[in-house]
Amino acid sequence: MTPVRAIGVAILATLILGCESATQDDNGTPRPAADPVVVYAAYTDKTYLPALFAAYTQETGVTVIVRNGKPSKIVDDVIANRISPPADVLWATSVTGAWRAAEEGELRPLRLPGMADNVMPVLRDTDNYWTAVSYHKAAIIYNPKLIEPPEQFSFADLATPDFANLLCLSSSANNINQAVIATLIDTSQVRDAEIVVRGWMSNLAMPVFAGEGDLIAAIQSGECGVGIATGTVAIRAAADDSDVAIFVPRTTAADAEAVGVTRHGQNPDGGTALVEWLLSADVQSRHARSRQVLPANWTVQPPEELRELETATTGETGVIIVAVDRHDAQLLAERARYR
Repeated sequence: MTPVRAIGVAILATLILGCESATQDDNGTPRPAADPVVVYAAYTDKTYLPALFAAYTQETGVTVIVRNGKPSKIVDDVIANRISPPADVLWATSVTGAWRAAEEGELRPLRLPGMADNVMPVLRDTDNYWTAVSYHKAAIIYNPKLIEPPEQFSFADLATPDFANLLCLSSSANNINQAVIATLIDTSQVRDAEIVVRGWMSNLAMPVFAGEGDLIAAIQSGECGVGIATGTVAIRAAADDSDVAIFVPRTTAADAEAVGVTRHGQNPDGGTALVEWLLSADVQSRHARSRQVLPANWTVQPPEELRELETATTGETGVIIVAVDRHDAQLLAERARYR
């Protein structure tokens, strides 16, 4: 046994023993020991998921082990099955990660009777290898002192001469921007989508920002008139500052946090039960409020401050198009010199 594997087994054994001694029902009677569930999550916040899963352990007696990592690396680790203990559940912060794991044959079909009723088809895999647990929509953010948006406003409109020297953008590597470009490709083909992105570049008032925070600050100050941002981020900014307003196009782009049960996991039944719990109404509401995201379970109302986003649809292809056209979107951005 390799040193890494030996350490992983020792840690797992310790967690199982802890579970055996600590889990009790409401009457104080010890529960039967249950195998832990191992979650590999593309979360940089190492405190949120353990806190969320503590409620699951309290309810079921099942320990959840969370391994955090960078988005691409955590998916690579799951696909290669190179770390012990192996993941039972993959939690990707972009649908691209879950889609890639499914394409590599690393996810099992989810057999959840309630999933088809509670999660819209646009938010899950057509073959049920993964499902969204929450999602984001893209929005247009602007300074109302500089911009008066027309009644109908789209991301493509930002490429027109009306917005010359007014537009600012965050990096093309940001998930929501890649989602917008992928959606443009899906709805208008690569050539027309590239014309739009090149128009954006011509209209820039300032060089592309690394993140949305800098973009929003520039719009607040009036250095930029308009931009593209994650809807939830834009709504928070608009609530805090009268110099920021939000417009949600009738049809917009979206990306999702997605989960799936892995092929090589040691506890697929436990992983499936955990995913089912994540999609339950109470947990969906709790997660949406805590993370300021839209719930994947359509029966759950989003946080009140986010309900403005409900009016926008994501089109027939939904979030899957982000993954399918992500590579083409990256190449298009490079050709258009959108960094």
